[in-house]
Amino acid sequence: MFVLIGLIFEDFLTFFFMLLMLGLFFLDLYTWIKKRHIDCKPILTSVGILGTFVGIFSGLIEFDAQDVQNSVPKLLEGLKFAFLLSISGLGLAVSLHVLQSFVEGTLGRSKDPVENIKESPEQVLRSETGMSSDPADLSHG
Repeated sequence: MFVLIGLIFEDFLTFFFMLLMLGLFFLDLYTWIKKRHIDCKPILTSVGILGTFVGIFSGLIEFDAQDVQNSVPKLLEGLKFAFLLSISGLGLAVSLHVLQSFVEGTLGRSKDPVENIKESPEQVLRSETGMSSDPADLSHG
């Protein structure tokens, strides 16, 4: 089984970062479903970006300026790793956001409850008490 996983992800760092990101994805989803939400979307994005730098570094660490011909394939492998992790981290974070917003019916709306208020304070007062908030109406009471 580990041989198959090794073939799919090619090296330990890719496997580690992908496993970490999938764990964060399912932690966010599970806690959201259970109504004890731990928001992992920013962490997913950060881990993806961290993976980008680790991938670039792993490609550059093996780069030999004296032997460019043989060093370029190693550099490209590091860049593949880097972009795979960036795309994965951002893709998982965006997927969670879209899924959760769609289910909650808030896709495209602000999370700020004040911005989602459709009625003015006067309309709320009138509907709740039957009273007008117009000062002229209060003086005739």
